[in-house]
Amino acid sequence: MERKVIFRDRQEYQAADANNMQDFTDESLQSILKNAISKENKIAGMLVTAKSATEITVAAGKLLIGSAGKIYSLDSSQDISLFSYLPVIDKKYISVCAFGVEEDIDIQARDFIIDLQTEVTEPREVAMEQKRAVTLYIIAGTESSDPQKPSIPTGYTKRADILLTTSGIDTIVMNTDVDLPNLNEVNSDVSSLKQWRSATEPIISTLSTDVSALASRLSSIKDHNQAVRELASDIARLKEISNLPDSYSSYGADYFLNDDESDIQNANYDAKTEEGIRFPDAASDNNALSLFNQYEPQVYKSEQDGFIMPTFEHNKRISLTGYAGEIAISQYQSQSHNFNKSKMGRERQKYGPLRILSSSALHWRTGAFDHLNTLVFNGEIFSPSPDDLTFFYRKPGLHIDKIIPPYFEQIANQTTIIGSQIAQTFLSSQHGYLTKIGLHFTKKDTDGLVYIHICETKNGVPDLSKTLAEASLSPSLLKIYPEETSFVLPKPVFLKAGKRYALVITTTGDHRVAVVSGSVYLQGTLFYSSDGEYYAGDLTKDLMVNLYFAKFNASFAQVNLTPISLSGGIADLNLLASVIKPESTEFFLEYQYNSKWWPLSPDTADNLKSLPALLPLRAVFVGSEDVMPAIELSNSQLSYSRPKTSFKHISIERTLPAPKTDIEVSVLLENYDDAKHGCSLKLLVGQNEVSPGSVIDTEIASKTIRRKAAFSFDPAISAYKVIVEGTTNDASDVFVVSERIDVAL
Repeated sequence: MERKVIFRDRQEYQAADANNMQDFTDESLQSILKNAISKENKIAGMLVTAKSATEITVAAGKLLIGSAGKIYSLDSSQDISLFSYLPVIDKKYISVCAFGVEEDIDIQARDFIIDLQTEVTEPREVAMEQKRAVTLYIIAGTESSDPQKPSIPTGYTKRADILLTTSGIDTIVMNTDVDLPNLNEVNSDVSSLKQWRSATEPIISTLSTDVSALASRLSSIKDHNQAVRELASDIARLKEISNLPDSYSSYGADYFLNDDESDIQNANYDAKTEEGIRFPDAASDNNALSLFNQYEPQVYKSEQDGFIMPTFEHNKRISLTGYAGEIAISQYQSQSHNFNKSKMGRERQKYGPLRILSSSALHWRTGAFDHLNTLVFNGEIFSPSPDDLTFFYRKPGLHIDKIIPPYFEQIANQTTIIGSQIAQTFLSSQHGYLTKIGLHFTKKDTDGLVYIHICETKNGVPDLSKTLAEASLSPSLLKIYPEETSFVLPKPVFLKAGKRYALVITTTGDHRVAVVSGSVYLQGTLFYSSDGEYYAGDLTKDLMVNLYFAKFNASFAQVNLTPISLSGGIADLNLLASVIKPESTEFFLEYQYNSKWWPLSPDTADNLKSLPALLPLRAVFVGSEDVMPAIELSNSQLSYSRPKTSFKHISIERTLPAPKTDIEVSVLLENYDDAKHGCSLKLLVGQNEVSPGSVIDTEIASKTIRRKAAFSFDPAISAYKVIVEGTTNDASDVFVVSERIDVAL
């Protein structure tokens, strides 16, 4: 310690001397805490957990007030009721905060001399200890359909944010930024970093460029099957031509990839068109996916869209340091900026014994049909671009369709923000989820929210039409340099290796941000918007920024989802999921059947032939500490059904250029078994159903036949509809009509 009390033989001893011994020791400890441990407020322990729907438990712990170098203690756990804070209609955020107080405790009766000559004493009740204790406070936000976290008063340290609904606690998010680091763990981390640095320093300067170049080359061959698609397109045209003799004056064909040529409004229509004519549902239901346990500890859950992924820590991957000045954002022109929010990629999985193969799926490759349309929800508007590549996989029992890019960029979801704007581009050298952005403000205004957007780039310039993530903070929450201001993304955003992205800052306030001299590590450029469209670049400086990416706590996670049930049994599952599955990761659903968990795979589809009425579900995440899959539960729809044993498909009316007497209808039947199945062809002329004069079957392959029906009319007809009817004696064993061609002579 810096000071100590000196004692001598036969020297008078006073109470002040004993108190000074404690005060001098306390001063030294405060100096160590302030200068060597942390200048910021930190917390050890005090984990906040839900005890019930309206009650929380705060565990024992310590509070370090860094500016004073004092430690305050919460000696035992405390239960706090939140019933009085519950919102009436919408939602509300509350924050659990800690505050340090000094209090006198241990009251005892001690004798005090009141007459020095007679040494008469008098007993008094006095405190024998002074304690630094933690007091817990609840700070409530405003109730709203889009609630905001409350502002924390000066001197209070936030331990956790809790989202409340009318029924109780929805989510608890710990404020890990105030966790007090353990010095032994820090020492271990530093030792590991030294070893890593000595091994990788010779190549680290070029690693970013090498990895980015490799990722770019891989990306350049993402459409490696383009030649196959073109070849398939030519073959499809030739196949269609082969069914059209020169003498035919009118013809039509349908592969049933959509309802364009189906009279679905007809009262007698009862069929599905999904890569062929299929049996309609006898019973069906659908639900958005949801967690069985809303407080599932294995996953992080965002408030937006029910986004979940395995739990993670914020790991600083990119850090620019070395203060070299500041930029006043408000010096640039204030204008309107339109951001078009991208959505997560989509994947559809159709599973079960009904998912037999249909050759009509090959016609997706011709480009004549919009495969992208199978991957959007009802009501979504999009304009496909060449970047929106799709992929499909077909095996008996499992059909998969998906969008190749991690984000579906062409869905219109525009917002407009007014303000001055600057942007910093950067190169993503490896796959990962961006979770938090750290900026350094050298000055803040009293007004003007600060908006952060993560966008893709086009020709090296920020492209606001492809916005991947956004966050905002009010001026009161901005910290002044050297403190970092953290913008935590409400939903982590996946960044691909080898792609360049932009961090865009927009505000109406007079805020200033710190910059550094141009950094080759970031491999980006600082831009400012001059007229809402054109960005001018500054090659001499970059933003002082820290980018935090998810570091996952485990490489494997299984979480139970809400079970599904259907009276009479389930024979088919149809999942449309908003999901990101980076390379080398896996995400799949499993269901429980006969006390065992089964994945959705071709070799397990026959399990549903027994028509189970209840299916417990779980989601499985597989990846690494750097990359894992993610899914939006609210934007993922699971439909489940069992089929009827008959169908009736009616085409739209075909009007001939001139009346004809002879009509021929040909259909391709796949997985067809005469012993179990039946299929008849008719023409609907006016209100009359006309049967064919003759029917001829030609075997194409095992369980695949082409059935041709010939119709004759006298007098000639000029319009008709084609009716295809089918039956099966087993709802779990069906066939598909994959093609229909009709010609008029």
